[in-house]
Amino acid sequence: MDGRSVHDRRSRLEALFLKPTPDLVQQATRIAGESARYNVGDIVRTLNTPTLALAFLRPENQNRSTFHLGDRTTTDGVVTQELRFQETGRPRMILTRDEAAATGRVWVVPEDGAVVRTELQMDSAGAAASITVRYARQDRPALWVPVMMNELYELEGSSAAGVSDIPTLDRVRTPSKVRIEGRARYSDFRQFTVDTRMIIR
Repeated sequence: MDGRSVHDRRSRLEALFLKPTPDLVQQATRIAGESARYNVGDIVRTLNTPTLALAFLRPENQNRSTFHLGDRTTTDGVVTQELRFQETGRPRMILTRDEAAATGRVWVVPEDGAVVRTELQMDSAGAAASITVRYARQDRPALWVPVMMNELYELEGSSAAGVSDIPTLDRVRTPSKVRIEGRARYSDFRQFTVDTRMIIR
């Protein structure tokens, strides 16, 4: 944070995941809050989770949006099919006070369904948010994972936005128009396993 190491990062993560609360909603809220703890700018947000756009593709959520095929294109050196979606279901998957619908695009490899890039957009009461995530295939673990996320928030004067736990896009006050850009890079992916032993006596 501001060029200095966050010294309690490991202990906070251990407390979150090794000492979970019995209430799953409360646990998810804790994780979202810690994720947003060092967000840059005057926008309170938990919208900036790199895999959030993938939630709209999950089988149990597909009936909450309409989907349209776009063009085939080459994305990061891979031939992909563009898939556009417009949220129609209520309650919204991203909460706003005016119940704004999310829109987005996903670039998918037609042969195996791998997601190469996602774009998620929100426009709510003078606050616009756009989050683009680029994925790359890793050898270990052998998965497509997010490697870069670009965020853009533009807020009209006198009112601005914040994004909350479900995730959400909410409002805060600012005296003038605000533009916030952020970029996150992800690396050093690791896969954790659990070994068990059964002792028969």
